[in-house]
Amino acid sequence: MIDNGAINLNVNGKLGTGRLTVEEGGVLAGQNNIITNSLVYIEAGGTLVPGNYSRTEDKRVGKMTFEKSLVVKHDGMVNINIRDAKNYSSSRTWLVCEGLLSFQGVLNVALNPTSTYTPAAGDSIIVWEAMSFSHSNTYAKVNLPDVSQYNLAWDTSDLFKAKGILRLQTATGIDEVKTEEEETKPAGIYTISGQYMGDDASALKPGIYVINGEKIYIK
Repeated sequence: MIDNGAINLNVNGKLGTGRLTVEEGGVLAGQNNIITNSLVYIEAGGTLVPGNYSRTEDKRVGKMTFEKSLVVKHDGMVNINIRDAKNYSSSRTWLVCEGLLSFQGVLNVALNPTSTYTPAAGDSIIVWEAMSFSHSNTYAKVNLPDVSQYNLAWDTSDLFKAKGILRLQTATGIDEVKTEEEETKPAGIYTISGQYMGDDASALKPGIYVINGEKIYIK
């Protein structure tokens, strides 16, 4: 069990074969290693950080491989760092799960601030690859960097799958809701930064959203 501390595995570092639990305040990190534990739990408040944790966030790259199953529980966190969209080993941090990846937690995605990468429509980033996958529509969440300055929006339609992919698309329709005079208004719910949030307003957290073309404050 990892509780209120961090374990940073070196290349080919291993933690045994039994069950491993990352509790609140605990961090499991590592680069290019294989986690051989029979089951890994990331509990609420625990964090999984692919990449070398001893490096600053902007220098973290590489993957963590889980030989068996990985379960990210409600409010457990996974942090992903993107340097570019080439999907090389040096392009981002990501996960490989040779068993079941069950995701009920929070995915935090950051664009590397020191990278020369300029996001573009059509770019795709592989976040994880798993033998099988399940997730909770109720609890699974994703925090994405703002790309509105590039007139882009994130497409998460292929994220919660065995091969989880984030895509970038042109933020069509988002600029159209900046004034009430515009006749064409997009259907559905968007964040102010242009991220599509589906069409169920009852599932939204408090904040300002663009709902069917109108800016709405959700309490």
